[in-house]
Amino acid sequence: MAEQRSDIDIMKQVRDGKINEMSRLYERHHLKLYHFFYHIVGNRQISEDLTQEVFLRMLRFRRSYKGNAPFVCWMFRIARNLSFDYFRSRRSLEPLDDVDAELISEEPNPFEQMHQKQEAQFLQSAIAQLPTLQREALIFSRFEGLPLKEIAEIQRCPVNTVKVRIHRAVKELSGIFMNMAGINQ
Repeated sequence: MAEQRSDIDIMKQVRDGKINEMSRLYERHHLKLYHFFYHIVGNRQISEDLTQEVFLRMLRFRRSYKGNAPFVCWMFRIARNLSFDYFRSRRSLEPLDDVDAELISEEPNPFEQMHQKQEAQFLQSAIAQLPTLQREALIFSRFEGLPLKEIAEIQRCPVNTVKVRIHRAVKELSGIFMNMAGINQ
């Protein structure tokens, strides 16, 4: 059985000129990036485009890769910077009316399907209202499953700051849900 090479080793090979090795990293990580972007922009096509752009930027900036931190930290730092660039160029959020069909589980009947779609839209709309750093920390921790230490490296802040951002995001989401549901706090 072939030995599984680490992302760091593969990226070092890419850095040193073995460009075709990038396909291994793409296979391992493109879905994580896609989901990260989808939770931020709420649009499938834009999420796919941004995911591709991350891999293009990794190739373009491969010589700057040092390999002293987990690869996903470097990758998500590029993704984070790209999301800033995207929103800076857009100056507003995309409408969140495109719900990812993958979020909808088995569809036993049209009523349940409609209910699931509404819940997904409700969640996306609420997450989009969070401040950027809180939204990122929440998405990285809850949807991408990244450890707090890696999130801290991506956001370039202490782990405790990440914990506070996640806590505040959850608390703020609760308030957003109450407001959206028309419940006075």
